[in-house]
Amino acid sequence: MMKDIIYGLMRNYHRQNTKYEDYKSMATKLFNHHVNRGWDRSTMKDWIISAEAKIQQEQIQQTTSAPTESEEPASNKEQVFLHFKYHKNNIPKSRVRTIYVKNGKELLSTRMGIKQLTIAYSRPKNIKDTITKAKLHQATSHEASKYYSGEQISS
Repeated sequence: MMKDIIYGLMRNYHRQNTKYEDYKSMATKLFNHHVNRGWDRSTMKDWIISAEAKIQQEQIQQTTSAPTESEEPASNKEQVFLHFKYHKNNIPKSRVRTIYVKNGKELLSTRMGIKQLTIAYSRPKNIKDTITKAKLHQATSHEASKYYSGEQISS
């Protein structure tokens, strides 16, 4: 577990620091901190080197599998959202996607320009939603903001 914690911290340091020297400084501080707390030097060194190798490998994979510049995200008109209320006996997302790919993808993409299908589930209302409905009271003439109430502020 500690090896994974070291990896997670190292990955965060890598993401947060654009300069390699800053990242290296943070990794050194991490090493010294744990050694000062009683962790074995060689074990910590191995874990940090292993984490660094894994981070570098992931970075290489991301650059090779990154979409090309010509690929743009789908616009709102090119997306379809299927929204279902979740139920444990419903058809799984993977099955819905398979049916879409087999029967409708080609038709929707050629005739309507649909490039992306998103399948979403929402949970049904439960007893907690009914019991603990929070409704904020707003005193008249003491509005927090005219912007949110939809009224225009005259200047």
